[in-house]
Amino acid sequence: MTRERSRLSSRWWICAAAFVVQFLTAGLGNVAGVIFAVLLEEIKASRGRTAWVSSLAAAVLYFSAPLSTSLSKRYGCRSVTIAGTFICILGMVLSSFYRSLYYLYVTHGVIWGLGQAMCYFPSFLIISQHFETRYSLAIGIAVCGASVGTLVLSPGTDWLFRRFGLAWSFRILGATYLILIPCGLIFRPAVDGASVPLERFKYFDWTIFKNRAFLVYLISLKILMLGYLVPYVHLMRLAEDMGAKPIQAALLISYLAIGSTVGRLVFGRLADCQQLSQFYLWQTGLLGISVSSTFVAIVATYHWLVLYAVTFGLCEGCYITLNPVLIRKLVGTDKFANGLGISYFAMSFTRSAGPPIAGWIFDYFKSYYVAFLYTGFVFMLGNCVAFIAQVVESNSKRTERDAQGRRKSTSSLCQVVEKETVL
Repeated sequence: MTRERSRLSSRWWICAAAFVVQFLTAGLGNVAGVIFAVLLEEIKASRGRTAWVSSLAAAVLYFSAPLSTSLSKRYGCRSVTIAGTFICILGMVLSSFYRSLYYLYVTHGVIWGLGQAMCYFPSFLIISQHFETRYSLAIGIAVCGASVGTLVLSPGTDWLFRRFGLAWSFRILGATYLILIPCGLIFRPAVDGASVPLERFKYFDWTIFKNRAFLVYLISLKILMLGYLVPYVHLMRLAEDMGAKPIQAALLISYLAIGSTVGRLVFGRLADCQQLSQFYLWQTGLLGISVSSTFVAIVATYHWLVLYAVTFGLCEGCYITLNPVLIRKLVGTDKFANGLGISYFAMSFTRSAGPPIAGWIFDYFKSYYVAFLYTGFVFMLGNCVAFIAQVVESNSKRTERDAQGRRKSTSSLCQVVEKETVL
């Protein structure tokens, strides 16, 4: 009993460490709007070109997912997380010596983005290794770190950049990554029989592409990424253009984070209920994002933007929590690392395009309203494709059950024939 209690306690400590990793990595990634606003003032380039700094970092993070998950399988989540920490520090320090947007594309976009990937994805894989029951809840708690990080870091980084300037702020943020080293040390590999082991030496299982439901799901994710980052990057600027004060605009990301924190915990708990469909829960979140984004263009007041930020956050929490849960459901535990890596890799190509497209829409129409209409349409389209993935998965399971039934019937018939032959 004492050993079992100790084992369960260590698992929740691992969950807490994953929370901290998500707090810093995803939290800083989600305050792209703060960096975007500061860069507009400092460098004075077009909004479309400026948006590429944060968008490229997000794209590299996703693009590097297969590398991060494969290295985690080979060398362990602990080693990869610590290595990623030092890469993040390097990217932040180099970014502090910026001279142009092109320089930041490399230092902040590529180097820091790569370090983020090395820290971010092991925090998902380590949860999968140590949790079989309450997996959705554990994922929900871990990814709450991202929304809490957004809540804290949104006004915090806004104050930091305005108090110390862009260069010193990058250096200070780089130093904060040192906290991830003890978190990485907590990411011990699973060794007990109750844990779910990941493949160690097989880097990639290509049979995953024979899973038709997973392939359709990938298409849905690629579509969703065309609009996912638009609120994070452009919501603050929309509020400022409407006359809101800078601190009011920055608080919108905090309101979004509050909604996301609640959504991740609530939907993480609900997803563990056998009576509820995880796919239906996920699609409900996507529908909420689509409808609320559309209304931004209709009811253009600051109070509505606050309501929109909370609604988007709540539904985004559902999306973030259930995405790895659905991937593991579609591909199975043994292929989860490959499925997670390839899904984020697929999303990288369209994720980077969303904010610049919204920026170009603003440059052309001189209004963000059309950009948020575009976001609503993208999420509705992605939701429709996700429904197809669910149908394909249901048909595959039905076909598999029918095949098993036929095999059992054939086996029973053979046994009857054998008995009659003996008689």
